Amino acid sequence: MQEKLFNLFLFVTDDVIREIGAVRHKCGGTDAEKLAFLQSQVATDFPIAKRYPVPNRYILVLPKGIKTRGLLRYQSYVQLAAVGKQMEFFEEIFEELGAAHNPLMCVTPIVDGHLRIDGIEKLS
Repeated sequence: MQEKLFNLFLFVTDDVIREIGAVRHKCGGTDAEKLAFLQSQVATDFPIAKRYPVPNRYILVLPKGIKTRGLLRYQSYVQLAAVGKQMEFFEEIFEELGAAHNPLMCVTPIVDGHLRIDGIEKLS
């Protein structure tokens, strides 16, 4: 059965996520096969990804206490992911792209214009 899969991108400059990117695919197979497919598409997907702003609920606190909405430090995203809350970061994108509940996704940081693979999580 085919399902919607998502390659998601974090566009990072100076350790700050400034935009999010997304490419939707439809693919069948096992979860491992689908994840392998997404990973194989990362290099071709990131230049064509539709870009979205970081949701305004995320606030970056700059020096001198200046707060800027719609930005998030990359390490803050890593902490969200570590406690299983990374899906919340992409809520609006999933809604716009018609994602099922808890969709299969591959998240890749693009740091200063270059792909960065931090690690690969295996689906349980």
